[in-house]
Amino acid sequence: MLRGTINTDLEADGRQRIGRYHGGIMLELGCHVIDRVVDLWGRPREVRSWLRHDTSIADKVSDNTLVVLEYERGLAVITAAARMAGSGTHRSFEVIGTEGTFLIQPLEPGNKIRVCMREAKGPYKAGWQEIEMPNQQRYVGDLRDMARALREKQPLKYSCDYELLLQETIVRACGEAL
Repeated sequence: MLRGTINTDLEADGRQRIGRYHGGIMLELGCHVIDRVVDLWGRPREVRSWLRHDTSIADKVSDNTLVVLEYERGLAVITAAARMAGSGTHRSFEVIGTEGTFLIQPLEPGNKIRVCMREAKGPYKAGWQEIEMPNQQRYVGDLRDMARALREKQPLKYSCDYELLLQETIVRACGEAL
């Protein structure tokens, strides 16, 4: 299983921008988690969405959302809410396996990963442990990949086929039929 949570705390004026699009906060923020899931597991067999408006703010923005991406051997559960106090440090990405689990929380700065192994393997002991990662600035890796592709006339890390699959999955997650 994979679980990802990416919330924010939008006031009424910030919601106008995302209110123009079906899917609301799932389209605005949940898409980033969907990107990582599709990168790891590919095309989901099934996509189910719950796109709700649950705050007292007088608009129609989907501000309390849940998407389940179903795969042959797992589920990805993605939540995104538009009105959460303390939302930044609450964002998380977790992969739960039969032999171990890892959790990144918060996503940013994202320099600590918690890992739990059923049994000791490689550098990891059995049980929970925290692994310190080097700080990574936003977008630097993507820009480095683009520069490499341009200088060396090599393909980008993510192909057009991948990008189309990602956008298709996001559209499905936002409740739109293809």
